[in-house]
Amino acid sequence: MLNTSLVLHANLQYAEIPTAEIPKIIKESYLPTLKGLLKIPKSKISFNFTGVTLEILEKEYPEIIDLIKRGIEKGQFELLGFAYSQPILPLIQEVDINLHIQKHLDLLERLLGVKNPKGFFLPEAAWSPNLAPILKKFGFSWTMIDYDHLILSQTAAGESVSIERKPIGFTERGTYFFTASLFKQIVSLPTLALKFRHDVNHPDFEPIIIKGAGAEMQAVLMKQVWTPNYFEASLAAPKALRWLFSPNRLKKRLKKMARSEKVKGLVIPFGSDFEIIGYRGNIPVSIPVERFLDFVSWATSEKDINLTTPTDYLRKNPPKKKVYLRTGSWAPDRSLKVWDKDPDDKKLNSLCDEARSYLIRAGNSREAEKGWHHLLLAENSDGRGWNPIPERRLFCYKHALKAIEIGRELTKKQD
Repeated sequence: MLNTSLVLHANLQYAEIPTAEIPKIIKESYLPTLKGLLKIPKSKISFNFTGVTLEILEKEYPEIIDLIKRGIEKGQFELLGFAYSQPILPLIQEVDINLHIQKHLDLLERLLGVKNPKGFFLPEAAWSPNLAPILKKFGFSWTMIDYDHLILSQTAAGESVSIERKPIGFTERGTYFFTASLFKQIVSLPTLALKFRHDVNHPDFEPIIIKGAGAEMQAVLMKQVWTPNYFEASLAAPKALRWLFSPNRLKKRLKKMARSEKVKGLVIPFGSDFEIIGYRGNIPVSIPVERFLDFVSWATSEKDINLTTPTDYLRKNPPKKKVYLRTGSWAPDRSLKVWDKDPDDKKLNSLCDEARSYLIRAGNSREAEKGWHHLLLAENSDGRGWNPIPERRLFCYKHALKAIEIGRELTKKQD
């Protein structure tokens, strides 16, 4: 028996996608996927919607909220906790983290009737040891982390930036491949292909316990070579590539894994952006909705496949292995550089620090709450990392400056 989970992350503030595209995302991705899943009675899918996404859906697309609620009521959808505007949690202060998580929990309860979710979806899989006691405090028992980030944390090179290391995992090697010269690409292609095959076939999917700073947290493993790479390639491949990637080849691989005694733990074939299904992500390729739904229907009907949620799996199979996970993320190099090295990122983070200093001094008031709300919006990671369009960066600048303005005025009144 192969235990599997599908985890969909919904974010209408996508770094590379303009706001004007939201109606298209709803029409081509969210609406047909949710409707289709509700027609598969045995489907069990874990969802994470950012807080801002939930607010947009409530205001402009209430039919999506209704579909999510139906899935929850029927026991088909599990909703995960999150941080309101998708900030990089290791890069912000604890006071902000608490506000982000509480605001998202309030939205889940008010809009969807969800109380006390057990799973927490880390924005960009970004982790630092101080997060464990914070997540525990809010009642979360598990999160999802990047497999290569875990492997890096267990190596000597992973413990010190002073030790030069070679790229690990297919995704990091792939990043180097696509930025190399044509000659180096040709020479390294066989090695990259072998690495892809090795990572896809590696049987280690066992959940672990992360040893945090003063608390421990269970974690399931997400392998980027699977999600979205192999899963997306299998379901989105054109006919010319069906000999290499196809839905049938994916299903055969999973059935083979189900028969293997080496494969243990919880396999997550897809644990990435909802928008990839039917629309696209940060690449111009999408998984056709009908192929995704066909896969879910197949998984629920196969006797050797158990499509479950991480929460249900961990309840029956609590992990035993305890490990240390260093500060990092699912970025190609497993660091946080994507969100704090660019000059715009540095400036935005500086403005957010300034706003926070004013708001802390301003104390508690209704006006201060408005300032904190602007700060939470300014901390959105999609205005920083990857390759955000100007609209996303300016959104963060706008709210950072507004938070500073409110905080400064409140502290003046105190003086």
